[in-house]
Amino acid sequence: MPEEVLAQLLVITGIAVILAILVRAWFERFALPAQVGYLVLGLGLRIADERMQFLFDGSKLGLDILAELGVVALLFHVGLRSNPRALAAQLPRAVVVWIADVAVSAGVGFAAARWLLDLELLPSLFVAAALSATSVGVSLLSWEQAGALRSRAGEFLLDLSELDDLSAVLLMVLLMAAVPAFSQQGDTSQLSQAVKDAGVAVFWITAIGFGAYLFARFLERRITSTFRRWNGVSAMLVVVLGFGLVIAGLAGLAGFAAAVGALFAGLAFSRDPEAVRMDARFSVFYDLFTPFFFIAIGFAIEPSALGSAMGIGGVLAIAAIVGKLLGAGAPSWRLFGSGGALLIGASMVPRAEIALVVMRRAKEAALVSESVYAGLVCVSAVTCLLSPVVVRYLLIRNPQQPPSTSPNGEGAGA
Repeated sequence: MPEEVLAQLLVITGIAVILAILVRAWFERFALPAQVGYLVLGLGLRIADERMQFLFDGSKLGLDILAELGVVALLFHVGLRSNPRALAAQLPRAVVVWIADVAVSAGVGFAAARWLLDLELLPSLFVAAALSATSVGVSLLSWEQAGALRSRAGEFLLDLSELDDLSAVLLMVLLMAAVPAFSQQGDTSQLSQAVKDAGVAVFWITAIGFGAYLFARFLERRITSTFRRWNGVSAMLVVVLGFGLVIAGLAGLAGFAAAVGALFAGLAFSRDPEAVRMDARFSVFYDLFTPFFFIAIGFAIEPSALGSAMGIGGVLAIAAIVGKLLGAGAPSWRLFGSGGALLIGASMVPRAEIALVVMRRAKEAALVSESVYAGLVCVSAVTCLLSPVVVRYLLIRNPQQPPSTSPNGEGAGA
């Protein structure tokens, strides 16, 4: 890389890190998600470059690499904060809500894209996969401030959102495997090959998941304890991050998105309580690189596509809201009553991390147009800004209390 390109990349990276911290502090001051600020920051950088043409191609490539590290940090964080045992325990109760949630939110998104916006089949399917996900972290601050996160409804919400994210990643992988079928829709052999490719994708996803389980079961604790004993907690953190990057890279080399590997790497370390406690130290890595993912999402928006994106985003934002209110909220009624069900549905409305990962992957493969991509970014901004305000209001109207009895979780829930 030429010296001047490297120098420019260092300057831009440093400025972006500083601005990201300021954006985060300013947005959190008003209890708003910083992700929206990062998106605007990236879009502002793109508009400035369009007018002044000051970014070298090497600098843009460097930003893409930082964004990929941001995806890895993001999905590793999602996996690390997950609790596979708790998910398995909740599955009998959550499976009906989860299936309805994914089916309805994806179905409403597909219908809006295909028949209201008249998009082609493949972009409509990617929109559906993106809208099946959620970003419950956007709503969590409101739940934490209300002391409701450890209520029955709060814990159920966390588990449901994790299942949502996992299924959205799986849908993305299956769609990418089935793409050849849509390029030659009249070719039966091509369709058959796509089905086989999807089956291979499921096999490898299962294999990666099983490998992560074996690693977590037999190796993870030994590795982390050994490095903690040799060089302390800092060395253990670096080793965990190293394993996360290796697994993410191997997933990328195997034909999957690196995000898939990062998610499973996080899951592999999530079973160890010590590793989860380490998450506070991992936040430095997370806070440093994650903003670049959202900045890259904003930077990838074509300014000329913003006009048409507003109309697409408006339609899809309504579909995103209706999909979660009906898909997640309605089936939760029997578990938590009308107030709790509405809270869960509203809390599931934001679309940020996983939804944008899906759309970024589709755009990189030239499977969605600039307008559709920008429209989904608008959906992310609208839902992330709207949902916390609504959730705070609903929590005041319908407080959720943590269980009043012992650690087994029984007692006065939501």
